[in-house]
Amino acid sequence: MLDEKKSITTRWDSVIGMVRGMGRAIISANLVVAHPDRYGVWNNTSEAGLKTLGLWPDFGHGTSLGEKYAAVNRLLIRLAKDVGIDLWTLDAPFLASEGEGGERRAAAWPDNRRNQCGLSARFRA
Repeated sequence: MLDEKKSITTRWDSVIGMVRGMGRAIISANLVVAHPDRYGVWNNTSEAGLKTLGLWPDFGHGTSLGEKYAAVNRLLIRLAKDVGIDLWTLDAPFLASEGEGGERRAAAWPDNRRNQCGLSARFRA
């Protein structure tokens, strides 16, 4: 999974499903630990947060998980850069945006930059 000579799409698609219980959250967390400047976390929290912000990409039928992660990761990299935090820290606003009863709040983002930066319009993957 850490062989940078292969594309992230290829690596992701070859690893996913190999180990029971090792899904996208664990795989992407391992990537963040190994390369915190290149990879972001794709888990239920970050996916729901991106959807709440109106940033979740539209994936066509038949898009592999590797292709999805590559697109989500590009989005996470741009988002982290725009709000001025690293990919390791990027998960925190997603976690903080969870309200009571599971509703989500965009106000949890640093300085409420979602509105200042026009993220919904600028960060479609």
